[in-house]
Amino acid sequence: MHIQLATTRRQILAAYQIRYACLCQELGDYTFAQHQKARMCDTDDIPQSLLYVAYVGDKIVGTARLLLRRHQPFIEDSFYQLPALAAYMRLPYQDLLLRTALIDRVCILKDYRGHQIFSALYHTICQELQTQACTLLLAAIQQHNTKSAQIFRHYGLQPWGTLQQSPHWQGYLYYRVFDHTAHSPQP
Repeated sequence: MHIQLATTRRQILAAYQIRYACLCQELGDYTFAQHQKARMCDTDDIPQSLLYVAYVGDKIVGTARLLLRRHQPFIEDSFYQLPALAAYMRLPYQDLLLRTALIDRVCILKDYRGHQIFSALYHTICQELQTQACTLLLAAIQQHNTKSAQIFRHYGLQPWGTLQQSPHWQGYLYYRVFDHTAHSPQP
């Protein structure tokens, strides 16, 4: 297995199709679905977003996206309660924006779950956080996706705030603060 940044059209489309299989077909989140093409992509899929794909052999079986807040507001920016989080962390708001990243759209095909693919994706993302000088990682987990919540907690992300809702989404926020002067984060 190996992880790499999706740079080719084939890799990007495979990531969108894996999202469709996992988020739309399994979890019922059709907000950004493109049904005719069996893909899921959204307005956060911009050139500055970092889209990773996980390979087993020559097959792409998983994906995750890392968004850096310094490049653009997140789709549901208000969900993340960034001003309150900055106050809680005693950081100036602008500093928090420069140091914040969001891991989302983490999807692994059903037949490949439990094979350390999430661990490899997460480790790669943690290395990128260090490269980008980001010290705050956010995640938003759908309310009924208890398995993902459990996995993120295992990797050190903590709940932040209460249930967040929009017309199309309900979920919980998680965060983790990194000290890049220490060794790589371990579960």
